[in-house]
Amino acid sequence: MPAMVVSFKNAGKFGQRYSTLEFQDSARLDDGDIWPVSFAVTAWNDTVAEQVARLVRAAQS
Repeated sequence: MPAMVVSFKNAGKFGQRYSTLEFQDSARLDDGDIWPVSFAVTAWNDTVAEQVARLVRAAQS
């Protein structure tokens, strides 16, 4: 079973302006000396879902 590499923080639960999708240090998204590990999510639609799926697949590869 793969290790947990991503978490989602719901904006409403935490009283924030937007939700965040955050990747753990075990995610394989390294790209040089700097890379994103957290993404703001302001809406959910098919395009966002596919972007998230691509990120999760990359993080697990």
